[in-house]
Amino acid sequence: MFITSAPSRGILISAAKVYKLYQKIFQVLQLCFQIQPVFLLFCVFLNVFNVLT
Repeated sequence: MFITSAPSRGILISAAKVYKLYQKIFQVLQLCFQIQPVFLLFCVFLNVFNVLT
């Protein structure tokens, strides 16, 4: 019983670590997607401003 439960616990722990890592990556990507439209608008605004001046 103990022989089979120990490796499976290790797999569960590593799976949890991978899941947390993916969550962090997803949060960063979500943040980038939230910021990107603002950044694009800012670039467009700068280009328009450069054309006008």
